[in-house]
Amino acid sequence: MVISNRILEQNNFPIRLLLEKELQHTRSVIVDMEDAVFWVKPDARFLYANDAACSLVRYSREELLSMTMHDIKPDFSPAVWSKHWRTIKEQGYLYFESLYRTKEDHTFPVEITIIYLEYNSREYGCILIRNISQRQQVSILLQKVNEVLDCKVQQLTAELRDANQQLCQEKVLRQQVETALKQEKLLTEHRAHFFSMLSHEFRTPLNIISLSASLLKRHLHRWTEEKKLQYLQRLEMAVEQISQLMDEIFLNGRAETGKLKFEPKPLNPIQLCTEILAEMNLNESNAPCLMPRDPFEIFSCEEPHHLVLPRESPVASFKGEVSSKESFYSNNSEQQKNFPISALPKTPHKAVTLISQGDCTVCVDQKLLQPILRNLLSNAVKYSPSDSTIDLVVSCQDGKAIFQIKDQGIGISVADQKRLFKPFHRGTNVGNIPGNGLGLALVKKLVDMHGGQISVASEVGIGTTFTIALPVQ
Repeated sequence: MVISNRILEQNNFPIRLLLEKELQHTRSVIVDMEDAVFWVKPDARFLYANDAACSLVRYSREELLSMTMHDIKPDFSPAVWSKHWRTIKEQGYLYFESLYRTKEDHTFPVEITIIYLEYNSREYGCILIRNISQRQQVSILLQKVNEVLDCKVQQLTAELRDANQQLCQEKVLRQQVETALKQEKLLTEHRAHFFSMLSHEFRTPLNIISLSASLLKRHLHRWTEEKKLQYLQRLEMAVEQISQLMDEIFLNGRAETGKLKFEPKPLNPIQLCTEILAEMNLNESNAPCLMPRDPFEIFSCEEPHHLVLPRESPVASFKGEVSSKESFYSNNSEQQKNFPISALPKTPHKAVTLISQGDCTVCVDQKLLQPILRNLLSNAVKYSPSDSTIDLVVSCQDGKAIFQIKDQGIGISVADQKRLFKPFHRGTNVGNIPGNGLGLALVKKLVDMHGGQISVASEVGIGTTFTIALPVQ
């Protein structure tokens, strides 16, 4: 008989180990739960309380382990608990709502689930508790709203017109609630996408900074000045990419919260576009800027004229170095100026053409118009082949200033055009081209602040034209 018992114990040993391991895993999960968790004996004495339980009732774990359910639950007398315990054993669990008391003698409503467990011939109760104060407040508020609505319906049944008016108001209220719920869900999705985008967008430039700095440090005394300059340029490009991303996020946030002020002032759109193109090419230069003292003298004629600025493509902005050599030529219809730049190694150039069709003064907010044009130009660069051209056409028609950015890039499908200005949306054909999906959403907000319109005409594989129309006054 003794031998049989030993054999039986040996056979049960792996099962016991498995159960103990499972119990240990369960304990680790319980510790990190947000809901309060208590373990109790059949006599209602606490055996265990997780951190959330201690926080809920304001007792330390040591204090709780010397207490019973009766101490924190006013209506849990020993007789009531004994009745509940019998029900728990029969059904395996018990769910109900009740009141709990904190150490400061403050009571609050809770949702209680008690699960019956048996281990090593001992009985336990696992109690899961959730504070439902806020839920009850909402329920009370909804009940009051329903009572008010019922009262109004009763008062207005005598007059059909007033009754219909109240029904319409109720419908609007319901739609507003549904809209609010949808917006909350969308906001949650956007928040998750936003943090995912931040992680992805920052990873590449930070890796470039880390690697370039490490290589420079390691080979500082062996590399040529040209080699060092190459990696310094990569560092500058990565820092600029991070800076631009932060600026875009900051501007988008201010626009979303209504903190972005619209302050229009009269300006020359041709002059502004020229400055933007020059800035996108020159603001990372290592040499003195050798632009003419008055570069806008070339726009004195009435006929259409062009400004051609070469620039590189792989980054979100145009960078380079102006040569001291300047060449001008003119005829009756066109004046042109070429600015060669010193690009990063093995970086292809593209031609940017500024075309003016007429001259006018517009009343716009320069600090808001600049990111509009920069973003659209950057997209044109990013999604176009290296040997293609991009036109920035500026004209004044019917009391509006028209800005058109035309490229010969990958194009935008009809399906993508419908969601083009939604935050975080990117085209299905962008492939591995980097981007965060915030740019066009920001552009749309800034155009709306001007009281203007933005439209797009595009064909996949052919190119895209964005048109911005802003009121002159």
